Amino acid sequence: MRLQPGQRSTRYHAEDQEEEAFYIVSGRMNLELEGEVHRLGPGDFVLTFPGDAHQFWNDHAEPSEFLAFGGPDLETNCTVYPFGKDPTWHERTISR
Repeated sequence: MRLQPGQRSTRYHAEDQEEEAFYIVSGRMNLELEGEVHRLGPGDFVLTFPGDAHQFWNDHAEPSEFLAFGGPDLETNCTVYPFGKDPTWHERTISR
């Protein structure tokens, strides 16, 4: 995924059953994970577990890129948007 300056990856969200892994390839970006902000750069790796709320954004002048992996790919996995504001709002994720 490529983030242009000022761009966010997604809305702040959590997967209810899926683990996700992220590897920063280039550039700098921020990650909000469970309410804490982390600055990330090339070579950084992040693993999130079901229920971990997260969102990436680029607040730097240059584009940034990261790889995103998720699994297991369960048909029953739901993504909660917006996390923490309305726990009844779920969207079924699309199979990859």
